[in-house]
Amino acid sequence: MQGSLQNADIHDQSYRDALKLLLESAFPGCTVICPFENHPQSVSYSDDRAREVFCHHVNLVRSCHAVIVYLPEASLGCGIEIWEAARHQTMVFSISPMERNWVIRIFSDRIFGDMDTFADFARSGRMKHLILEYADKYNDQPKWSDVIL
Repeated sequence: MQGSLQNADIHDQSYRDALKLLLESAFPGCTVICPFENHPQSVSYSDDRAREVFCHHVNLVRSCHAVIVYLPEASLGCGIEIWEAARHQTMVFSISPMERNWVIRIFSDRIFGDMDTFADFARSGRMKHLILEYADKYNDQPKWSDVIL
């Protein structure tokens, strides 16, 4: 949310509403977990509260079947979430122009240069097929109520 900003501001988060609608349409019945929606004032949290919230979201990443990250620029928080997702067999779909960034390149299952390309992928059914294949590989059946973060 803060990306590389050095003050207590956050980047425009309006993309989250579009992603949420897209995912709810492509995966009827899914639960979309949105850290910003649950914590819009997080930049003003105390260190203890920030640690609690961040660690909670990292733990959620570990238990989901897929994580979607939107990275128009580098984000330390997303980097950690991507790492944890990859370590726990959680699929990572990155929407970013930074396709050469090592973390994105190495740990993403798919990289999309923009939202429209990702939206086409999700609507086409290919995303669902890929998640099902991945879950089968790890002998884990997705419950669409906990697939997307």
